[in-house]
Amino acid sequence: MNELLDSFGFKSRTTFLKNYIAPSLEAGIVTLEDHNNPTSRNQRYGLTVKGKAIFYEI
Repeated sequence: MNELLDSFGFKSRTTFLKNYIAPSLEAGIVTLEDHNNPTSRNQRYGLTVKGKAIFYEI
């Protein structure tokens, strides 16, 4: 999460999660890599097939 915040220049983790990560998860663009423990401090996010298609279009 810290890498994403730094990469995009955001300072508020809560706002970033609410405005960007949650909608991306709901849309099926991003997925949690550890579904069993979504609040883990080691949680990682990955692009789904749909997310990769969008990425490569850009």
